[in-house]
Amino acid sequence: MRWQIWRQALPQKLSDVVLKALLIQFPIDAQLANRIRFLGRSGRFSGRPSQYIRIFDPTLIGDRIGDRIGDRETRAPAYDDFSENQHHRGALLFEGRTEKVYENVQVYLTDRRLA
Repeated sequence: MRWQIWRQALPQKLSDVVLKALLIQFPIDAQLANRIRFLGRSGRFSGRPSQYIRIFDPTLIGDRIGDRIGDRETRAPAYDDFSENQHHRGALLFEGRTEKVYENVQVYLTDRRLA
């Protein structure tokens, strides 16, 4: 058995809670809501456990996730790619954090779409 502790997190579909908060806060169409994905990273905000999230449109990234180019397979974007790679930065739509407060999940988002 091989341990995969350092395996990169893959983009995920938005949870119902995050999607609902996104649709309430920002006007986006249903097609965009269905195709956007997010990457998350655990952290702390004001001493409380949080998950920092970046929501992006995978169709705005040049190589589609999982495609093969020549003899190499393209990799899914990583959380940090959106701050370090200008090409990926254009695909970033929203970022923020989620916090679990008792039994409720609070979602805080900022619009990062290019004007």
